[in-house]
Amino acid sequence: MDAFYRAALNHGGRDNGASGERPYHSGYYAAFVLDPDGNNIEAVYHGKARRSAPSVVIDFQS
Repeated sequence: MDAFYRAALNHGGRDNGASGERPYHSGYYAAFVLDPDGNNIEAVYHGKARRSAPSVVIDFQS
């Protein structure tokens, strides 16, 4: 997250909320930047993930 935020600012993005924990829920860590066109981009980590269904399999075919 921190690397995303720094890279975005170094490539023309503008700060719209530095990397940090947010009060939305426990484990919500995010950074916000505005791209050169003014679009808000959010990178977010919601905490450690759990499978909701153990039978789900993701397979990438080449």
